[in-house]
Amino acid sequence: MKKFYLIFTCLLLCLGMRAATVEVKTNLWSGTQVMDANWSNWVTIAASNFSDAEEGNVLSVTISEASTTDYAQIMLNDGGWTALVDAEAGKHITDTPTEMKWTVTDNMLAVLKEKGLIVKGVSYTMTSVDLIKKVQTSSISSTRSSATQHRAHGAAPTWHSSRNTIPTRPLRQYSPLQPSAPSPPAQSTTTWLGGE
Repeated sequence: MKKFYLIFTCLLLCLGMRAATVEVKTNLWSGTQVMDANWSNWVTIAASNFSDAEEGNVLSVTISEASTTDYAQIMLNDGGWTALVDAEAGKHITDTPTEMKWTVTDNMLAVLKEKGLIVKGVSYTMTSVDLIKKVQTSSISSTRSSATQHRAHGAAPTWHSSRNTIPTRPLRQYSPLQPSAPSPPAQSTTTWLGGE
């Protein structure tokens, strides 16, 4: 009976783990950009940064501070300076620090991949622009394996792409079945034990 409960518990844990999702952020831009009260500053993100983006991802802009005396607001444009389709124009920023978020629609995705993004606004300071993707935990484990393989070839490990993404800890795989690194060959000497 104990065996049955142990197997049942393990099965429930495995099923629970498969159902979990996590948010993986891909950083598209980071720094400090002050948006003054005259709409004269902005951040441009090239269309190539959206090559791995998908419908349903979330575009997130991190705001570190906003003016308490001016009407602080943020606006998204495409790379041609047209208001970004399906993005609310002129979102008001009330509390800081905060993340302003937009769900990427199919129409928005097409424009981002073609023209890129311009983040502009007034009376706030932004520190990053990220693309957030929801990933099943089982997908992360396969991505970690991929990151380990890239690390073996000298590349930096990443969660999901070659762009500036969430860094991972160095991954080490310990297995008693894996042989250790080969030792350099020892000098050999030949000794004759017999005749001639």
